[in-house]
Amino acid sequence: MRVLMPVPDRDFDVTEVAVPWRLLTDAGHDVVFATERAGTRPACDPRLLAAPDPQFARGPRVLSARGTADDDTHAFLVQDGNYLSARWPGDAYLFGRRFCEMLEAAERA
Repeated sequence: MRVLMPVPDRDFDVTEVAVPWRLLTDAGHDVVFATERAGTRPACDPRLLAAPDPQFARGPRVLSARGTADDDTHAFLVQDGNYLSARWPGDAYLFGRRFCEMLEAAERA
């Protein structure tokens, strides 16, 4: 199935796009990106891809763990019929899996 994934032109969190894209393509779907303005190549927030500033020490990541590839314990979604929304990059794995389930159910119907 072809899936249209709307993304902002710039400054989005790459996790919110990459994780659902990976899960959808692994499930055999064709993902097409749509930006705000036609012909625009989307660009995530460059700070998310840059190396951390050495003057800051990164704290324990376990404190901010939320939704991983293997654990949805702290992930949160809003679903109402065909509407599905995630609120945090840590919800991306659960969002991707749930969206794949919705697509599979639609194909069977």
